[in-house]
Amino acid sequence: MSGAEASARFWDGAPCGRGDTFEERSATRFKREPWLPALLSDVAKHDDIVEVGCGQGTDALWICKSMRPGGRYRALDHSEQSLASARAACAEIAAIPVTPVFSREDALALPMPDNSVACVYSCGVIHHIDDTEGAAAEIHRILQPGGRCYVMIYRTTSPKLLVAHLLRGVQSVVDTLTRRKQSLLRAAEALGLDRVDGTTMVREGFGVPVLKSYTKGGARRLFSQFEIVSVSPRGFLWLVEARKPHPTGPRAPSR
Repeated sequence: MSGAEASARFWDGAPCGRGDTFEERSATRFKREPWLPALLSDVAKHDDIVEVGCGQGTDALWICKSMRPGGRYRALDHSEQSLASARAACAEIAAIPVTPVFSREDALALPMPDNSVACVYSCGVIHHIDDTEGAAAEIHRILQPGGRCYVMIYRTTSPKLLVAHLLRGVQSVVDTLTRRKQSLLRAAEALGLDRVDGTTMVREGFGVPVLKSYTKGGARRLFSQFEIVSVSPRGFLWLVEARKPHPTGPRAPSR
C-alpha cells in the first residue's frame, strides 16, 4: 500500500474534526485555535482559492461564507469519507456567497495549470505526506506570479509534537517486542481514549502513517523557492505566509 493510500485509509476512518455538524466542528475548532478566524478572514479576501487538504470542510465553508460573490473556491482532499462529510456540511448552510467545489485529488499532482491560482490555503496537511517537498513544489507551481499561500505545518518544539514523537517511539519499541503493529493504538481504542479528543493526540499521535514536524529554519527551507513573507508560531503549528515571486521582482526578506 502506498503512503497516499495508507493516509487516505487513516483519514477515512478518523476524519479530522470533532462534531457531527458544521456548527459543532466550527465551535470546537475555533475554541482550540482562537487565532484561526483572523487568518481565515485574510484568506477570504482572495477571489480564487485552492485548499490542499480540506478534511470535513470546516475551514473551507467558513472562508466561503466570508468571500465576495463571484469568487471561486476549490477544496481538495484524498479521503472520500472526509469529502462526503464536507459536502453534507455544505448542504447545512442556507446561503453562502461562494459554494466550494470539493474533489478527491492528490497533493502531489494538483489538477490546476501552472501559474493559474491566486491563493493556496493548507492547514496541517502536507506534514502528513511522504514527499512534503513535492507538495510544496506543487503549491508553488500552480500559484500565479505574485500569488500567495498560507500553509501550516507542525512545529517540532510544540508540546503536542514532542509528546506525539515520544508516543510513536514508545509504540515502535512495543511493536517490536510484541510483534504486532500499532499495539498501543489498539489498546487506546479499546479503552475509548481515541474518542476523547478525536484525532488530536491519540489516533494522530499513534496511528497516522506519516507525521513530520519542522524547526523554523526547516520551514523556511521547505518554502525556499517562494518569497517567504513570514514563518510564525500558531499553537502547535508554524504558519508560513509566502508569495510566489514575479520573474523580475525583488525578493522579500524572511523573518
